[in-house]
Amino acid sequence: MVGRASVPANLICSGVKTIIFLVPKRRLGTSNNMVMTLEPKLPVFQCRQCGDCCAGRGGIFVKPREVEEMAALLGLPVADFRRRYLEASEMGPRLATENGVCVFLLDGNRCRVHPVKPFICRQWPFLPALLVDPEELEQAKGACPGINPDCSHEDFVEEASSLAKDA
Repeated sequence: MVGRASVPANLICSGVKTIIFLVPKRRLGTSNNMVMTLEPKLPVFQCRQCGDCCAGRGGIFVKPREVEEMAALLGLPVADFRRRYLEASEMGPRLATENGVCVFLLDGNRCRVHPVKPFICRQWPFLPALLVDPEELEQAKGACPGINPDCSHEDFVEEASSLAKDA
């Protein structure tokens, strides 16, 4: 019987998991049950579709392959896409903005090029700066309502690592 335990399914309720391990008395002395309560771990990020990240402060930089994919999705020649939707910067081409947000942000905070959106957009909020600097993460928590304000930097990095493994 060593290592065997019974976990009744009906003891999981209200988001808190209570697990009762039934172990023979002779193994634990006077008590034959151990009770352990585990608080559920809240996700570090849940997109609220507020569109704030689509402001692309500093620029939504794009790679040539991303430009080709977005142009194809929109049925445009790459040259036309570049002329209409990109602007030059010292760091390379970036998506143009209109009224302070990405030109591809639609009403209802939906992305017009979502299936092929740029890597930096797919990466949000797990950007390198937020992964290496706890203070950067704290600032991002104030700007993005989707980042759990109570998550630790360690939990944030752990979630990013987990997502990278799943990709």
